[in-house]
Amino acid sequence: MNEERERANKKRERANDPAGLVPAWGYIRVSTAAQASEGHGLDVQREKISQWCQFNGLELELVHEDAGITGAHTERPGFRAAVRDVLAAAAATGRAAIVVYKLDRLGRSALDVLETIAVLLDAGVRVVSTSDGVDSGSGMGAATLRLLVTIHATFAELDRENIRARLIDGRRRASGENRVYASEPAYGRRVAVDGEVLVEDEGEKAAIERARALRGEGKSFAAIAAALLAEGLRPRRGAKWSTAVVHQLVTGERAPRRRKKGGRIERARAELLGTP
Repeated sequence: MNEERERANKKRERANDPAGLVPAWGYIRVSTAAQASEGHGLDVQREKISQWCQFNGLELELVHEDAGITGAHTERPGFRAAVRDVLAAAAATGRAAIVVYKLDRLGRSALDVLETIAVLLDAGVRVVSTSDGVDSGSGMGAATLRLLVTIHATFAELDRENIRARLIDGRRRASGENRVYASEPAYGRRVAVDGEVLVEDEGEKAAIERARALRGEGKSFAAIAAALLAEGLRPRRGAKWSTAVVHQLVTGERAPRRRKKGGRIERARAELLGTP
């Protein structure tokens, strides 16, 4: 109770003194039951974080912990609480820091760590790792972390594109050999009665030919979609054609996807906080 009262008083003091100390939350974790019971790992991390905050002028609000939980474990209540606290503080006051002993405490894997850092930096949170010598509050530290996040985003995108390319190639090979693939056949083909080979679907084939003819006349994809419906040529699913599906009918390729700016950050943030 006294601790909660003290924290509330600190919040009121900061509200009256915007130029005061930056509030910080620590997070510590040990990965084995032995370390958790002995307490040495936790004590060392807690002391390092406390000393760093005192030396650098940060006001340590609370140190969250996960005792005897590996980084690969999906349920880390202390970690989630630390992230929630620091994001809430950053949103309310524009000033907050999270301090860890090592950067690997921020995730289950290298990629997971970088996703977490991306979310924190995007929210304006200062990220500090005492043993790694990383502090996003310094110019070099911020540049280093943002470089790591950019590299991660690039490799993640490449990985998604490679997976997508393999799936498309597999479908094309199966289609060329009239074999059933894992996913349903592309528009214009259907699975035969025996369930083993592909055959042409006359109705869908007619829609493809008509769409390509209209495109040859200079029609836009939206105009083609309207024309196909007017002529009684319907998509496999849904009540109307989308321009993306018409694009694929005409060109044989998927329409370029437009990702919303910050979409990756929002997905990672929702996962960190456990929100849908």
